[in-house]
Amino acid sequence: RWDPAASVVFIPLEPVRQAQSLMPAVASRLGVRDQPGVAAEESVAEALAAAPPTIVLDGAEHLRDAVAGLASKLLTSVDGLRIVVTTRVVLGVPGEVCWTVPPLECPSAAAGVSDIATSDAVRLFIARAHERMPGFASADVAPHAIAELCRRLDGLPLAIELIAGWVGTLSVPEILQDRAVLLETEPSGDGQARGRRLVDVVRKSYDLLEPAQQRLLPELSVFAGTFTVADAMAVTGAAGPATLAPVIRGLVDSSWLVVTPGPEHNRFSMLETLRSYAAARLDDGGTGTLVRGRHATHFAGLAKESEEGMAGPGVGDWTARLGAALADLDVALHWADASGDTDLGLDMSAALWRWWLVSGRLAAGRAWLATFLARAGKRQDEVTGRALCSAAVLAAENGDYAAAVRQGQRALGVFELLGARERMAFAATVVGSAHRYLGDRAAARRSFQAAMDLRESLGDRRGVSVALNNMALLEIDDGDMARARELFEQALVIKRQLGEQRSLAIGLVNLADILIRTGQWDAARRALDEGTELATDVGSPQLIGTLRCNQGNLAAAQRHWAEAAGHYQAAVDAHREAGLHRVVRMAGLTVGVHRG
Repeated sequence: RWDPAASVVFIPLEPVRQAQSLMPAVASRLGVRDQPGVAAEESVAEALAAAPPTIVLDGAEHLRDAVAGLASKLLTSVDGLRIVVTTRVVLGVPGEVCWTVPPLECPSAAAGVSDIATSDAVRLFIARAHERMPGFASADVAPHAIAELCRRLDGLPLAIELIAGWVGTLSVPEILQDRAVLLETEPSGDGQARGRRLVDVVRKSYDLLEPAQQRLLPELSVFAGTFTVADAMAVTGAAGPATLAPVIRGLVDSSWLVVTPGPEHNRFSMLETLRSYAAARLDDGGTGTLVRGRHATHFAGLAKESEEGMAGPGVGDWTARLGAALADLDVALHWADASGDTDLGLDMSAALWRWWLVSGRLAAGRAWLATFLARAGKRQDEVTGRALCSAAVLAAENGDYAAAVRQGQRALGVFELLGARERMAFAATVVGSAHRYLGDRAAARRSFQAAMDLRESLGDRRGVSVALNNMALLEIDDGDMARARELFEQALVIKRQLGEQRSLAIGLVNLADILIRTGQWDAARRALDEGTELATDVGSPQLIGTLRCNQGNLAAAQRHWAEAAGHYQAAVDAHREAGLHRVVRMAGLTVGVHRG
């Protein structure tokens, strides 16, 4: 019974199953009796008016319309009354202010023991596990195992409480392994919230959705990461934003989707626990293959579009865009592999080579290309040639020069057969670079000259700048620094006109190398400073590592050993991030020399 002196009245709504039972339940909690000829709402309003409290209506999602109506009437009738509603569904009443309650904080995979112990999710798990087994303590279990368990439960309090109930029956590693099954298993035993399963709670929430929301939600479960309205339109086949946006808004209001605001596009995501439930509904509906195929085709299109985008002035934007789509790109590649769609897999993996290079994911890129090239066998079509060429680039950048020569020459043969001169020029450049790294300068010069001739015949100014750059590297190898500088400066004129940040930064790195070798240190520093600013905008760990290595060379040339060591260590870290292990070993050796 409500004490009028109390400032807060808590009214649990879970026991109230029907809308018509809401008003009697509130009146009963407040101790308001029925009065003949007086509506219950009026009696409750009269009782509250003397000392308006804060009313907390807990768990209102299954009574949304009834709670919205009651709240509107009481707030209009009683001055000073405040109503707090906990619900998974926004009520939509005038004056409503919504606070999203996020999942509990979970420690990251890299968190230390002290950070794990103080995180909200881990503290809740330990508290509930201790209730289940009084002798349980955090020292009994590897803290990172508990942290991983909480992360995989999305930090959801109910999921953590339910899973902690298995402590004493199973070890934490066993719980971690079987968490999905355990959350759907009814607990047993004395007084343990029998019948509480996470799947039941999620199902109730799903049942409250409108039919259009129930149809859309399983289709959105194919997204592994965040997605935009445009992404959702492509994958679900929706007619347009006017049709799709209201349904997505309803899913946001029902707490099924999380919104991440962005400068141009908001992005949406689902907690993994909810996604798993929705994905099961997709399979039950029999449309899983169709929707997953559309998802893969959509992200294959994004990958293909990125190949040109990553080569232009918008490389920074494309890097961020592909980074946001990373999980979905991986899902699309797995779908192509599992479904046997070799053409889609080849096309997609061939297009992503610049992204894999810039982001340092060389091993992953090479593995996917190897998978789909093995399926292609001895095919000699354009997409196979592109994939071979992309594989050769990544092999060369990964230090596997013999493989780069083999794959590059195969690609060159395919493009010659097809008469694709631009592709031939690119393949010849890759083969020349690999030969140069192997120390065969004569073979490298032949390949670079062939690429130069093809670029000039095509009128490809960007390609000519690349060819000039590569020919200059051979002049350095031959010791002709004056000719190398001349070629680098010719390439830089074209690069500045084209405005491609990454290409311009590479050109500045190469020019700085010549300036350092010839003792022109101030000019070298200016070139490296400009290159570093460009590389930072691009976000390429490989390029940043190369710049830091050259900055180390400049400092070492001036006998600034401590400064040089710092640059070399930064180069090691950046190259390791980029997956360039051969360069890491070289830079690491340089660090040792100068620190000694």
